[in-house]
Amino acid sequence: MLFQFNDKLGFIVDKAGYTNTLAFLRELSGAANKKKTIVCENYDDVIKDGRLFLWMISKIYHNESSINYGSENTPKTITLNSLDGLKGNTRTGLNNVSTQGSDVINMLTTLAFLLESDRLTEVGLNISFEKHESLQLEIRTHNQLISLDVKAEDYKGSLYSNNLCIKNGKVNLAILRGMILLTVHLSLIPMLSSLYKSETAGVNIKAELIKDIREDMTNRMEKLNEEDKINNMDDSTENKKSNDKKNED
Repeated sequence: MLFQFNDKLGFIVDKAGYTNTLAFLRELSGAANKKKTIVCENYDDVIKDGRLFLWMISKIYHNESSINYGSENTPKTITLNSLDGLKGNTRTGLNNVSTQGSDVINMLTTLAFLLESDRLTEVGLNISFEKHESLQLEIRTHNQLISLDVKAEDYKGSLYSNNLCIKNGKVNLAILRGMILLTVHLSLIPMLSSLYKSETAGVNIKAELIKDIREDMTNRMEKLNEEDKINNMDDSTENKKSNDKKNED
């Protein structure tokens, strides 16, 4: 996909591999013969090393999914609706975890994953922002690059009514997907990165998240133990009453 932004010509391609991608773009644009330069978009380290991912996970876990930004006159909100999956490099190889909600089992799974993970490399999210009610997004990091994927068929928002997406009276999903990718690359990801930096200066997100999950898990387990003790006492009382009645008979 070809686009122009800030007087620069940009490409979004479905082609993995740093070297192969640049070679493909040079061939496509004739850069080798015309002394043009192809520059790969260099995203912040907070994305490439997974810190942005951990921040979003922490936001969802702590029920702080709605993040306000903008000015007093034009307030805006990004909402992290759901976390659909994580992937990362671990000491034991490639590990996966899916988390939905924060019950004890999912907390145990997530805690174990975070403890083993050296770097998060992929996150799946559903996000709402501005006029985009539901945007399904996968972000992956590959050393020099990050890659994004979106599900146009699951999208809900203003782009659906954009005339550019309508062909023969129907929404063209290929065009819609391209417009969503542009929105994510040029608007959503830079905004998330900016919000992360403004909130987390000097904070070790991973350490704080592990600590909070561990404390929450401990509290829930203690509560379950107390409930189990009360239930056992009630059962013991009922059994005693039943035995006493039998003895009287």
